[in-house]
Amino acid sequence: LTGEAMDEERTFAELHNKKHESGLAALHVYKMYLAYIMNQYEVASDIAEKTRLWTKRGNIFLFSQQCFYDGLSSLANAQEGAWCQRKKRRKHLSTAKKAIKFMKKLARLCPETYLHKVFLLEAEFAAAKGNLDDAIPMYQCSTSMADREGFLHEKALACERAGLAASRSGDSLRSVTFLSQAIEAYSEWGACAKVDQLRARFPDQCSSTIGNIEETTTS
Repeated sequence: LTGEAMDEERTFAELHNKKHESGLAALHVYKMYLAYIMNQYEVASDIAEKTRLWTKRGNIFLFSQQCFYDGLSSLANAQEGAWCQRKKRRKHLSTAKKAIKFMKKLARLCPETYLHKVFLLEAEFAAAKGNLDDAIPMYQCSTSMADREGFLHEKALACERAGLAASRSGDSLRSVTFLSQAIEAYSEWGACAKVDQLRARFPDQCSSTIGNIEETTTS
């Protein structure tokens, strides 16, 4: 979190000196969010573990964000980590189950804000179990709901995760489709670093999308 906008070390020091727990929790949650978005899943899970008690004592928004990305990070690690580490994988899946249970409670109270998050978590859980056919409709529900309710960044995220799941299973057609949608949504959101990351990682899948974006921008 260090750059033109802020200095992480100085900001954390100031908040520690003031014993500002909610401020510390917020910064850790945003740091976890950035780590997850940039595919640093182990880092995101480590931060999530440190912030569980802080965010639980804070406001519902921070706690829901922490819970959501805690679950997503755990599921990403379960999918992309070594399958032989069974104890670690079980721990990740257990964390994800708790996140899904809590987000479902919130979705019953406010489906406009939380239901697409539930679908994304459940899609990721199915993908972690190797059930891509079950996961794809849930990814699609998540992207359409996020788009309808104005959560552009979470639409992009759901498209990306669907594309990665399809890629791992060897479904290149679905992978190209979802990753192209992710690139478009991230571009619209203004996440230039994320767009560059996806372009570098998937040059073939993203080549047609890049042309479409550039054509739209210049027209």
